[in-house]
Amino acid sequence: MANPGAVIQDLIPIIPHPPLIASRPQSTIPSSPCYLLEFGTWFRHRRQSATGLKRGEKLTDRVYRMNQRPHSELTAAQRAILLQTAARSIDHGLEKGRPLTVEAAAFEAQLQQIRACFVTLLLRGDLRGCIGHLEAHLPLVEDVAENAYAAAFRDPRFPPLNATERARLEIHISVLTPAEPLRFDSEEDLIAKIRPSVDGLILVDGHHRGTFLPSVWESLPDTRIFLSHLKQKAGLPVDHWSSTLEVFRYETESFSDTPA
Repeated sequence: MANPGAVIQDLIPIIPHPPLIASRPQSTIPSSPCYLLEFGTWFRHRRQSATGLKRGEKLTDRVYRMNQRPHSELTAAQRAILLQTAARSIDHGLEKGRPLTVEAAAFEAQLQQIRACFVTLLLRGDLRGCIGHLEAHLPLVEDVAENAYAAAFRDPRFPPLNATERARLEIHISVLTPAEPLRFDSEEDLIAKIRPSVDGLILVDGHHRGTFLPSVWESLPDTRIFLSHLKQKAGLPVDHWSSTLEVFRYETESFSDTPA
């Protein structure tokens, strides 16, 4: 089965609301095949949540001290509910032309938490659509319903899903943890703290920003090369280093409706 994380692409603006950025092939810098919440929006949210920075204080210093509610892993039953919600939203889209309306209050507390996710659709092992957000803005169960519908019908790389395809569709969900800052003193220190095959990274330096999802490790398993390509994704030289460089990491909890 083809791995959806192995697609090679770059990012360009495409969908205005919610603010997403789309992808097109690019020969040297791998990325996720998903449409992501615009990095500028994510970064503005971070800045707004860390207002009042003292002179010389980094955003990472403030966010490091901010108390983010921990998120435990989802149970098998909760994963099944989210997969069922995604499937129902796609089926509702085929019948009604709009996503399923979900009332988060009807679900257990963990599925009501404000969390970001991606929904990836595969057809016979090939990518058929993927939509997701970097910034959490909805209860998880609602975000799954919206992203599942959008992946099926609003990914502009593909025509809207049809009923014939639906029967063979595989649904994959990746739930993101909140991004947390990495504290480091040098590039070697940063490299030592990055966890291969685990960490998704967001790199920020001034107006330069870029992210790699954890799935990119399958294309770039070496930490130093991974970081170099991420710098390129952010529009920086591979040997770039500065005292203003900031790096955040997040993880994804991924599951699907296909047997393990």
